[in-house]
Amino acid sequence: MSATDFQTLLNVTDVEASAAWYARFGFKIKQQFEDDAGALQWCQLRSSDAVLMLNRQAKISAGDRKKRPDYGDAVFYITVPDAQKAHDMLAEAGIAAPNPEKQMYDVMEFRLRDPDGYEIAIGSAVEPD
Repeated sequence: MSATDFQTLLNVTDVEASAAWYARFGFKIKQQFEDDAGALQWCQLRSSDAVLMLNRQAKISAGDRKKRPDYGDAVFYITVPDAQKAHDMLAEAGIAAPNPEKQMYDVMEFRLRDPDGYEIAIGSAVEPD
């Protein structure tokens, strides 16, 4: 057996707020499910070939997740053409993140947390020294 696709599903506190946060990276809702009151319960987001699903479920509180140390759990990696430009765009939107730093694996990278405390690494390839 071989996998034909691999997608990430994040359990989040507020699907609409998380979808808006990921929209900054070009993700758009392609499918969604709402409860009887019209509240968004699940959605599938796409940006080019990248797919992310968001599901309303709070087994681990966002506050507890945010307290975890870096790389203490799963890290979701977003590759962008220019990490510095992505950082600047987020800063203009009021999202605090450390400045990008060149890593030993020739990637300019920075990390931040999404609204539910999931760790997001954002990086772009750079020329080796």
